[in-house]
Amino acid sequence: MEQVSDEDDELVSAIVEHIRAAGRVVAGSELGQLIRTRFPNSTYRQRYAGLRSLIEQRCSADVVRVGRRGFDDQYAVVGSAALFEPAATPTLWQAFTRPGSRGAPAVHGQLGKVVVVPDGNSAPVEHQIVAPLSSAEYKEMAREFLSGCAREIRDRLNPSLAGDNFWPQWSGALRLEDPATQAAWARHRTESIFKAWSDRLQHAGLEHQAASAATAALQESMRARPRSPRQEKYADRTESAQSENYDPGRTRAIVSGAISQMSDGELERLWLPLGAVLAAARRQRS
Repeated sequence: MEQVSDEDDELVSAIVEHIRAAGRVVAGSELGQLIRTRFPNSTYRQRYAGLRSLIEQRCSADVVRVGRRGFDDQYAVVGSAALFEPAATPTLWQAFTRPGSRGAPAVHGQLGKVVVVPDGNSAPVEHQIVAPLSSAEYKEMAREFLSGCAREIRDRLNPSLAGDNFWPQWSGALRLEDPATQAAWARHRTESIFKAWSDRLQHAGLEHQAASAATAALQESMRARPRSPRQEKYADRTESAQSENYDPGRTRAIVSGAISQMSDGELERLWLPLGAVLAAARRQRS
């Protein structure tokens, strides 16, 4: 029992020292990475419901939870200047993809120009708010993803869909899977995000040209987003897995099958390289 107490004391000291040294608001995911690096054999989750429970029970005199960004709890030292810094306006990608983000996208109905409206502010004239993705939508993405996975993968990942603390459980379970599965999830998540964006723009009544401009803005924001060292490592692994598992013939079959199921309206919004369309038309005539 004394050994357990010593371990918890070391964890608490490491957490508090890390946040003090940072001098800013620190994300729970960053603290989780700290624990995995410095205490790889830690058993604290056997005694606490999670990192937040550990901090609330053992660090409350020094550390306070200041809010949440997406699925990530945010922490700062009690009384620090970081508590009084104005919250930065999220990027377009963050505003749309992170539930609980401190802002929401707003799109111009005619031009497709997109701005991020901070919480508590109204959308500019001729702009419509685009509702950010919800935790429930992410859980549905995960269910759809698992429906196409092998049974053994479903058996391992299904339990993480239970309960209210879905995202941390899902992310933790996914990290234990092989790179190919992680890459498949990354593709599915990105595709689902852009489908949800497209559906929202269609519901808002945007014409094709405006919707295309708005989608291009979201794509640009996605490409420009900063990535942590852990995310860079994850991206390298998933990109490697994608290249190893890429099958052009299978991809063409999947795309052809998807197009055959599209409605006339969806086909009108579909963008394809003009050269490929003309080549296909010539083949049909010959």
